[in-house]
Amino acid sequence: MALVRPYRVVVPAWRQRRDGHTGHDQVHVSAIRVGSRAVTTLILPYPPTVNHIYRRARGHLSLTPEALAFRHAVRLIAQVQNVQPISGPVAVFLDVYRPRKRGDLDNLLKAVLDALNGVAYGDDEQVTRIEANRYDDKRAPRVEVHVVPM
Repeated sequence: MALVRPYRVVVPAWRQRRDGHTGHDQVHVSAIRVGSRAVTTLILPYPPTVNHIYRRARGHLSLTPEALAFRHAVRLIAQVQNVQPISGPVAVFLDVYRPRKRGDLDNLLKAVLDALNGVAYGDDEQVTRIEANRYDDKRAPRVEVHVVPM
């Protein structure tokens, strides 16, 4: 099944509010239907980089407090929006709004995808496509995630 590029060229109806606004502010719905597919949309806080997710102590690898706090925040946001995990293969589209121009986009993806495990989809092995876009926003760094069943 071919998946149409979701929203960079033409803003689809599921991305617009009733007044026609298409800006990047808080989305108040968590699951919307596009045809027969339910799209899960989450706006998450800016994640820790891959260098700040794990630490080694006494020979064991464990999550840092920063990574644990991010995962907890993702679960709370999903719980408030009543997000249910999607079964089957999914595509994940991310818009990363970073606070500064430094840093690699791919270093943020692991924290976000791992935090979505059991929240937006059952396991990250379900993810068959990832598309990420990077933007600068010093005032409101965040990650906008759209999970689409394939």
